[in-house]
Amino acid sequence: MTERRILIVEDEMIVALELKETLQRLGYTVVASVDNGYDAIKMAGRLLPDVVLMDIRIRGDMDGIETTERLFSLYDMPVIYLTAHSDNETLRKAITTTPAGYLVKPVNERALYSNIEMAIHKHTIRKKMEARAVSGVTAVQEGAGVGGSGRDHATFGQEVLDVLKDPIFIVDRDLRLVQHNRAFSSLCSMLGKPSVEPDTHLHDLLPASLLGTAEEFGEVFSTGSPQKTEKVLKTQGKSIFIVIERIPMVSGPQVRHIVAIVHDVYEEKSSEMMRTAIETGFQAIYDDLSEIGRLHAGMGDPLHEIRKLANAHGAIISRKATLDEISGHTEDLIALYADIGSKIRQSQKNAAAWAPDRT
Repeated sequence: MTERRILIVEDEMIVALELKETLQRLGYTVVASVDNGYDAIKMAGRLLPDVVLMDIRIRGDMDGIETTERLFSLYDMPVIYLTAHSDNETLRKAITTTPAGYLVKPVNERALYSNIEMAIHKHTIRKKMEARAVSGVTAVQEGAGVGGSGRDHATFGQEVLDVLKDPIFIVDRDLRLVQHNRAFSSLCSMLGKPSVEPDTHLHDLLPASLLGTAEEFGEVFSTGSPQKTEKVLKTQGKSIFIVIERIPMVSGPQVRHIVAIVHDVYEEKSSEMMRTAIETGFQAIYDDLSEIGRLHAGMGDPLHEIRKLANAHGAIISRKATLDEISGHTEDLIALYADIGSKIRQSQKNAAAWAPDRT
C-alpha cells in the first residue's frame, strides 16, 4: 500500500495516542497530532496530509467544523469527523461541510480503515475530474487558433468533458455560459430547459437558488479561491442533495472563468439520514422499554398492600372496609397492566416505523 499520511486533530491525549497506535497498526503514517484548530491549519499547510481525522469538540475558540471549513478553502483535503457527539444538530452542522466521512467514537478499526481508504479514493478521482475539466476548457479556448489541429484540440477537450458523469459548466465574468458537458445538458432538460446554447446567461437556464447566486460566483472571481455550496434539488416529488463546486480559472492577473461541477451527494445524505433514523428508532424503543420497566416496578406496591390486608391463612375477608381497600389496589393493578400493554404496542409501532425495508 502506498504511504498514507494522516493528521490527527484530537484534544484528549489518551484518545489521540490510542488512535495513533491504531493507525500505525493499519499501516498509516501519522504526520502529526494536534489539539486545536489553529495548529491543525498550520500543520496541514506544512505537512499536506492525505487525510485529516477531526474531532468536532477541540480546544480553542475554533471548533472542528469551522476548522474543517478553513482547511477546505485553503488546501482542499479530505476530512473525516471523529467524535463522540452523534446528536442530530451536530450531525446537521457537520454535513454542511461535506466531510469525507463521519465516525462516532469509540471507532471500529475496520470502519476507520474503510473510511480513510474511501476518502482518499474519492478525493483522488475528484481531483482528476477537475483537472480534466479545466484542461478541456483550456483546449477549447486555445483551439480557436489557426489550423485544423486547433479544432481537433477543441473537439478532444469537449469529448473529455462529455465522458464525465457529473454535470460541468463554465461561465465567464458575466455569468454567460462558455462551455458545458452532456451531463449538464441532461440536468437542464430534466428541469425543463431542453435547449442549452452557448453565451446564455446562467440564470436564464436554471435558478440562482440552485446553481448559485451572482454574489457566490462573484466571490470566487474576486478572491480566486475555490468554493463549495450545498443545495437541495426538488424534482418529481423527490429531494436530491447536490454540492456545487466552483473552481477559478486564472488567466493573467485575474480570474476570467469559473469551472463549476455539480456533485450528486444523495447517497451519502441518504446514508446519514438512515443512520440518524435508526439511532432515533433505537432511542424510542429504549425509552418505551424503560417506561414499561417503571410501570412494572410500580405494581409492587399494590400487590404488597393486598398481601398485608389478607390474613396469614388466606381466610375469607368479611370486613367491607378491607374489601374496598383490596378492590382499590386491584384497580391500580389493572390500570398498570393497561399502561404496560399500551406501551408495548407503541414500542412495536416504533420498531416497525424505522426498521429497514427487507423486501
